[in-house]
Amino acid sequence: MLLIDSINIYIVKITKKKRFTEQDILSVIDSKLEESINIEFKSSGSLSFDSISKKEMSKDVAAMANSDGGIIFYGIKEIDHVASQLSFINGREITKEWIENVLTSNIQPKIDDLRIIPVRFGNDLERSIYVVIIGRSPDSPHMNSDKKYYKRYNFQSVPMEEYEVRGSYLKDHESKVIFSNIQLMKPFIKYDIFRVDFHIQISNEGRYVAERYKVACWLKLSNLIDYIYPLTNGYDITIDQNQGLKFSTTRMVPIFPNEFITCLTFTLEVPRKDFYKIIKGASCDILVFSLKGKKNTKVDIEDLLADAYKMELTKSLSA
Repeated sequence: MLLIDSINIYIVKITKKKRFTEQDILSVIDSKLEESINIEFKSSGSLSFDSISKKEMSKDVAAMANSDGGIIFYGIKEIDHVASQLSFINGREITKEWIENVLTSNIQPKIDDLRIIPVRFGNDLERSIYVVIIGRSPDSPHMNSDKKYYKRYNFQSVPMEEYEVRGSYLKDHESKVIFSNIQLMKPFIKYDIFRVDFHIQISNEGRYVAERYKVACWLKLSNLIDYIYPLTNGYDITIDQNQGLKFSTTRMVPIFPNEFITCLTFTLEVPRKDFYKIIKGASCDILVFSLKGKKNTKVDIEDLLADAYKMELTKSLSA
C-alpha cells in the first residue's frame, strides 16, 4: 500500500496533469491506490443513462467540491476500497460531453474547477476510462438534484447536516474585508496649531461583494482624546479613559472584490508647543469585524504624525 505522505504527493501531482496515459491508469492499479476523502473508483456500470445513476454521479462530484476536492476514476473497479482492475466504458455511448451535461444539469451552482479527461486504451473508444478532477470549490456548498448537499466522509458521499450547510455558506461567503492603510491628509500649520486628517482605508480581498462587516479604530493614547474631531458620517464614538477613544462605523457600504475605500475619517488638531509630548507613544488598533470574528492590526502613529509635522513645518518655513 502507498504511505499517506506518498498518496498526498500523488494526489497533488495528478491534479496538475493536463493529460493521462494508459500507463498512468495502470500505475493506479499496480500501486494498489486506496480510496480516501480525495480518491474514488467507479466501475463502468456507474455511468448509465438512468436517472438513479445520473443522480449518484452528480452526488459524488458535488461531495468532492463541497469537501477538499479530489479525483474520481470512472472505469476502475475497486475491491475493499482498493483499485483492483480496469472496467472499460464504451466511449461511443458515454461521452465526455454527456458527463459534462449531466453534471451541469444536476449540480447547482455550477462547479467551475472541474476537468474530465478521457483515456482511450489502444485508441479504442469502446475501451475508455474517464478521470474526473474536482477542485475544492470556492462557490460551495453545491446542491444536488435531489435538493440535498453532500460531503465526503471516509469512502462515501454523505448528506451534510444543516449546521454544516449553514457553516459552509458563512465560511466561503464571509466578508473578507481587511485593513489596508492609514493616510494622513491635508496637514497644515496655522498659528500655534498643527492639524491633519486621518483616513482609515479598507479593502475587499474576497471573491464576493462584502456587505456584512464593521470597522473600528481604537486610539490608544488618552492624551489625544481632546484633540480629535470626527469627519465621517455614520459613526459611533466610545471613550474609555484606560483604552482611549474608539471610532466605529455604523453603516456598511458594499465593497466589491479588489476595491478599497475610506471608511473612517477624523481630524487631529494638536497645539504645537506640546506636540511631541502629546503624540509620544501614540498608536491605534484597527479592528475589522466579520461574521467569523475580528482581525486586529496595530499601527504606530507617533512616527506618522512626527513625519507629517516635520514636512509641513519645513514647507511653512520655506514659504
